[in-house]
Amino acid sequence: MRRALQAATALVVLLVLAGPALAEAAGVQVEVDRRSMTTDDDLNVEIRLSGDFDDYAEPTMEGFEVAARSQQQSIQIVNGRMSRQQVLSLRLVARRTGTLTIGSVVLSRGGRPVARSEPVQVQVREPATQPPVSADRAQDLARNAGLPLFLQAETPRTHYYVGEPFSLAWNLYFQPQVQVTGAEIVNKPALQGLLAEELMGPDDQLRVREKVIGGRTYRYVMRSLQLATGLEAGTATIDPMALRVAVGDVFRRGAQTVRSTPFNLEIRPVPTEGRPKWFQEGNVGRFGLSGSLLDAAGTEPKTVQTGERLILDVTISGSGALLSVKAPEVDGGDAFDVQPLPASGEDDIQKDVSGMHGKRVFQFILVPRKPGKQKTPTVHFAWFDPTAEQFKELAWEGREIEVTGRAMASESQTAALAGEDIEPIIEGHTLRRDERLQLLGTPLLWALILLPLAGWLGTEITWRLRARAAKDPAKRRSRGAHKNARMRLGLAREAMKAGLVKDFYGHLSRTLTSYFEERANVPAMGLTHDELREAAGRAGYPADLLEAVIVELENCDFARFAPAGSADAQMREAAARAQELLGRLDRVEPRRLP
Repeated sequence: MRRALQAATALVVLLVLAGPALAEAAGVQVEVDRRSMTTDDDLNVEIRLSGDFDDYAEPTMEGFEVAARSQQQSIQIVNGRMSRQQVLSLRLVARRTGTLTIGSVVLSRGGRPVARSEPVQVQVREPATQPPVSADRAQDLARNAGLPLFLQAETPRTHYYVGEPFSLAWNLYFQPQVQVTGAEIVNKPALQGLLAEELMGPDDQLRVREKVIGGRTYRYVMRSLQLATGLEAGTATIDPMALRVAVGDVFRRGAQTVRSTPFNLEIRPVPTEGRPKWFQEGNVGRFGLSGSLLDAAGTEPKTVQTGERLILDVTISGSGALLSVKAPEVDGGDAFDVQPLPASGEDDIQKDVSGMHGKRVFQFILVPRKPGKQKTPTVHFAWFDPTAEQFKELAWEGREIEVTGRAMASESQTAALAGEDIEPIIEGHTLRRDERLQLLGTPLLWALILLPLAGWLGTEITWRLRARAAKDPAKRRSRGAHKNARMRLGLAREAMKAGLVKDFYGHLSRTLTSYFEERANVPAMGLTHDELREAAGRAGYPADLLEAVIVELENCDFARFAPAGSADAQMREAAARAQELLGRLDRVEPRRLP
């Protein structure tokens, strides 16, 4: 009995000691499903690990991106021999072309390498380029009928005019039996010759819609929506967009890259023939015109006095290039002075799949100068309708009002007397042969007598006005604050046209801060935003207006020092907001700080 127990014990010890020797030797094998591919293809890699190891290092895969991975593992003991199997499956996407290498997989036990695989090289090339087709051909979706899924860029029309905004949508179509679980943009089109603005944000929900194409029902989602505008006449190529589409379910997944068909879009110039007198560059779209005339009480006036300020509101509504629409023409003649106001803040512009639509509101100050029954100025507006392909124009007829009081000089004449707009006086007369000069009792005699007196009087008035301005330069600076602000805003727009983002936001910031300094003696350039809020509040500016100004100054600071430049559309919107703020600031009569 004792001998049997000793023999059994010896056998167990032998098995324990022999265990490592009975384990299968470590090994690693790497297999790929292809050695040549395009950046649109997937590369499936299977890594098999076996034998006695306790750790492994995955291969380096520079130039590849892991799109999916899965892992299986099993351990078996057969006839006293331990067999360990571990399978790692990877799905790779190539992010560049060339010879890409999948490095060695290294197995280790106790911190020492016990097996190593050979590196695998894969040739990656660009997919075959497809020449652009015509816009008519690209918009014919029936040519894709039968494909399980495809991507297509779509526009409402096949040609557009310079300055006309239009929507450009990339739709992913798929048959109902294809289960699409995701679509990632891997290549965005350049869109040379177009000013494009993305309208879909990263958090926008993709809504599935249906459309019948070639007798088949397809589902589709809009993956990108841009508002594009042709900058110059010619051919604009809509380059292909590439999407990485994930299909399948939890148990079986796959992915493939699809590209849209490139096509040429014709951008036509606005015709030069047949342009109405009132047409201005940039007025492209389908518009309507309306207006209203109000007095200081906000009612439509019937009787006014000379010198009373009236507000003329003109609304341009419709769809098209609303951001570039020019103010309509208002001719006051000799009965009214007309002065345009900055943006009113009542503009309402939307951008969506139907393009750009909404309204622009332009305001003018009318000042009656002649007493009697007068008709307010007629408003003229002309535009080019790209759908009808013809020029159109509308007029808002003025209103009959009774003007009381004395006749008064125009603003330009008043400014001339103040020395602000003095222009050369040119006199001339014609002499006829054999004409006898009769001095006595003629207007010429009185002119010779009174002209020196009038000259002395004019010099005296001008000197006194300038002396008064010199005594109070702050008041003169205050009157010129808005004019100077508009000049600085013009510099900002010039920087925007030149693509100088930092200069643009610098000019915009100085436009607002310098206005406070000149208008209310608030040294905004040296103040923090909180200090500016407090100082301008003491000058009489309302809190909500100051908050809007400070928000805009913060936007300027962020955009000026952000690592990436702002889009052109963002700069245009910032300039429009600044102009609207200047209009609101100018309607406040502040107290000048000491």
